[in-house]
Amino acid sequence: MDHKRRVHAVKAHFQVVAFLIASALITVIFYTKTINFYGFDRPPAVKEFSQQAKADVPIVHMGLQISSFSEFKVSKGEFSFAGSIWFQYDPKKISLKDIKKFQLVHGEISSMSAPKVKSVGDQEVAQFEITATFKNRLNYAAFPLGDHYVSIGVVNYALPEGTMFQSVSDDFDIEGSVHIPGWRILSRKIKTGFVDRFFGKDKLHHIEQAGIFFILECKRTDPVFLITILVSLMLILLVSMIPFSMEEYSGDLISGAIGGIVAFRFVIAALSPKYVGYFMLVDYLFILTLISVMVAVLGCIMARQFNWSERLQNGMVVGVYSFFVLGSWLSLFVIERI
Repeated sequence: MDHKRRVHAVKAHFQVVAFLIASALITVIFYTKTINFYGFDRPPAVKEFSQQAKADVPIVHMGLQISSFSEFKVSKGEFSFAGSIWFQYDPKKISLKDIKKFQLVHGEISSMSAPKVKSVGDQEVAQFEITATFKNRLNYAAFPLGDHYVSIGVVNYALPEGTMFQSVSDDFDIEGSVHIPGWRILSRKIKTGFVDRFFGKDKLHHIEQAGIFFILECKRTDPVFLITILVSLMLILLVSMIPFSMEEYSGDLISGAIGGIVAFRFVIAALSPKYVGYFMLVDYLFILTLISVMVAVLGCIMARQFNWSERLQNGMVVGVYSFFVLGSWLSLFVIERI
């Protein structure tokens, strides 16, 4: 008389509990990174003024007010804005003709109004209405997390040598009606100093010219993309674990898990910043999920082939989820220290 071999399997309630615990841990790990500013952009390359302004050194006091952003493409580092910029200077040392020659660092002024000039004591104030585009080289290591510093740099190579820029925090303002979908401006900063300008065929020669950077501390407020990625990955893991609860090996479920992660890779590639040249958080998460799914596939095959005990299969399920959770935490740890 033939006796059918008893097949051990993971209980459904154990699967649910393991999945919920892993999901809760992942939620806590990533939520803690969204509370405060979490970005890794390098500050603008400016050498701080090492000398105090002297009576004979030309000084230009600057301010910027942004009235709107028509383009705010963080994934490409491209931005466009409209606003007004003003300069206060001594007309005996600096001419309005030279003031008009200001430029944006890695940017272009699309339009500029005629200056509105008024006298303030022995100083002149020239104000220009401008629309401009500029680029920033942002750090996307934490993508799909990641807040950013967006910097608007202004230089003027026509000003007399030794000219110094000055500005205070109140000189940088954003109109209250400015709305940037998916982003919130936490603070505004100003950094002044000397900017290196390289020239010559081999770019071996350079001069230092005064520059000023108006810096926006921008926090990501739209969690949809992050939630979509994490939920998708956790569901792929869950699908790869279900065969442990079935008495017969299910190739369809395994194929679905592998197909899901391959499709996920193509979707992420389309939405992620392009040509960054380094691993982003989303890349680490993809690799972790791929390894986890492959371990689950091999574990399930061996479990059915050698009829593993329920306890051993429970340990495999817990081990795969633990690997993914710990790997996610280590990925953030590595990113923060690169």
